[in-house]
Amino acid sequence: MILFLLFLALTVAAGAGCARRLFPASEGAADRWLQFVLGTCLVLGTSTAVLFLTVFAVGGVGSTALIVELVVLSAFTAWTWRGPARENLVPGLVPTRRRGVLGVVAALAVVGFGFTTWKLWTLSAMQPHGTWDAWAIWNVRARFLVRAEDWTAAFRVERGQPDYPLLLPLTVARFWTALGTETTRVPVGVAVAFFAATVSVLGLAVARWRGPERGWLAALVCVAAPFFAEHGISQDADVVVSLFLLITIVAFSYRARAPRRALILAGWSAALAAWTKNEGLLLLALLTPATIFVERGSARAIRERSVAFLTGVLPVAATVALFKTALAPPSQLFKRQGETTLDRIQDPGRYQLIAAEYWESAREFAGPLLVLVPIYVILMGARRRHLPSGMRPALLALALMPVGYFAIYVIAPFPLDTYLDYSLRRLLLHLWPSALFALFVAFPAPTRREESSPAS
Repeated sequence: MILFLLFLALTVAAGAGCARRLFPASEGAADRWLQFVLGTCLVLGTSTAVLFLTVFAVGGVGSTALIVELVVLSAFTAWTWRGPARENLVPGLVPTRRRGVLGVVAALAVVGFGFTTWKLWTLSAMQPHGTWDAWAIWNVRARFLVRAEDWTAAFRVERGQPDYPLLLPLTVARFWTALGTETTRVPVGVAVAFFAATVSVLGLAVARWRGPERGWLAALVCVAAPFFAEHGISQDADVVVSLFLLITIVAFSYRARAPRRALILAGWSAALAAWTKNEGLLLLALLTPATIFVERGSARAIRERSVAFLTGVLPVAATVALFKTALAPPSQLFKRQGETTLDRIQDPGRYQLIAAEYWESAREFAGPLLVLVPIYVILMGARRRHLPSGMRPALLALALMPVGYFAIYVIAPFPLDTYLDYSLRRLLLHLWPSALFALFVAFPAPTRREESSPAS
């Protein structure tokens, strides 16, 4: 229990220090809370990469691995709190509040969050071990890390996607080891924490750019999607991927204030998405060239963008590369490609089936929101010039991810009907919070100048 509480305290302290040291100077209360949540999520995810390197060296998630992780986390926390806090020397634009609207939207959001909390509580009682993927892939991997004398045996089993990265299993295994028991409350708590962090980042990020009433509304719309809310307690990695994808998009929104810091943070978060699940590798593959080459500039500007983004990417990406080359077997998706691949590419029926399933899954995922959101867009008048400066590479990568998913379905060597039914809605879940952020910040909002104040 002491190790558990110590890790939580250090994570919170490191998250606050990360916001203080690495983020641009904050602008308003929503921005300060947003940076704290972002910093804490980045620290929590990166600490699992440190834990993996330790486990890889000493074997298993034992007390030695946890102590090494805590030492590294303590050193990072001390570094982030060194020196004075940044000051917001140039007053920023902070969205104004419309108190009547804010009260109504906040009240609706509280009711919606209350219903979602009750739903998560009910589902967790019905499925304490999570959904199929949770107990067949993620939690069983965590148990290998805690129990097995040879923890690498988990990656020699053909079933259970042994090529999936380890951010989520290591998070659960760490807490089990710190507590000294494999209670189901740990994976449930981890799932709820990542779900709450995703909704919080979305709401705070929209509030930072477009005011608190829109922030509450964005968070409410996010949890109103039935599939997303149900997945909040599933204990699998899909919500975690959506969180780090959202953090990546939000980091790009800071580029006008601190171009280099924003790109480092974006690269850092994109690498953590790749460390969570293989779909994060697609994000990294799309975002890296988009960040470097999409925007015009001199050779020096391109070089500076590349260095900043790759500075954030490489530490965690190196951990992913080590895992993939030293432990993970080849993915079944690519291992089973061969002479029939060309036949699948040339089959028009596959394209029709995938397109039809895209529409059906989107309709089932968002339900009536598919009708309400376009009406909102028309009434508000979305304009590209109102997006925060510097977001174009991130939005391009976000728009291309469904195209990448489509291409993977075309070549997939599995029964297509079953594969689509099993996975497509979960892939849409990855994009849902980021798409809502892009949608809600696309509209102008009244602003005021904030007085200069220390950043936190």
